[in-house]
Amino acid sequence: MIGRDFVLLTTFKEQIWLPYHSIENAKVPLDIPDVSNAHQHFIFDDDLRTKLTTRFGETVAHRKLLAELFYEQTLYTQIQNYLAHGLPCIRHNKK
Repeated sequence: MIGRDFVLLTTFKEQIWLPYHSIENAKVPLDIPDVSNAHQHFIFDDDLRTKLTTRFGETVAHRKLLAELFYEQTLYTQIQNYLAHGLPCIRHNKK
């Protein structure tokens, strides 16, 4: 996941948030980025499409998945969501 100010790396056991300022270098294998556009992979039914068109703010605000899709989350809000659900977050400092 790519947020407003972070990248989220996910494994089977953990999720690692990397703030952009902590990333010194990133290399794309074979010089071809493999980044999908999440908006293109979301199936909108007719009812949802109408709600998004006529009541966008209200519709998105009530559905976490849509909020994450349309509004890039900040690192702070992402971590606050985890803490609010009782999920542990561990901070590692790079020196």
